[in-house]
Amino acid sequence: MATYDIVAGWSNFPANDQTHMVSAAALAELEKWASDPECKQQVLCLEELKKRRTDSARSSVSGWTTAMSEATPTNAQMAEALFDPRYDVSADAKHIANAVERSGRRIAVHLWILFVALPVVLGILYAILMAK
Repeated sequence: MATYDIVAGWSNFPANDQTHMVSAAALAELEKWASDPECKQQVLCLEELKKRRTDSARSSVSGWTTAMSEATPTNAQMAEALFDPRYDVSADAKHIANAVERSGRRIAVHLWILFVALPVVLGILYAILMAK
């Protein structure tokens, strides 16, 4: 079988046009020409296929990373979704309020003991000791 060019008059075209013709070819044609040992432009077709495959692998990886980055919320998006300062109370504020509330209760209990229970107990003890 005789060797052939992918386009008639291949050698008459400038190098830029030749590379443009190879890069504009369909994937099926490129695969056919690259696998055919009779094609004179087999090496060019192999290089173009390799370039397309690396480009498509890069674009699929970058597409995947882009899709993942769009699917994964950023810290700002998470903060907006989790906490709205106009309507929500932060966890720190709740903790401080609970601590103040607990310490306020403790203070009230201690003051009650100091000013109510202790004088009552001391009054009862004084009454017992004076009765003897």
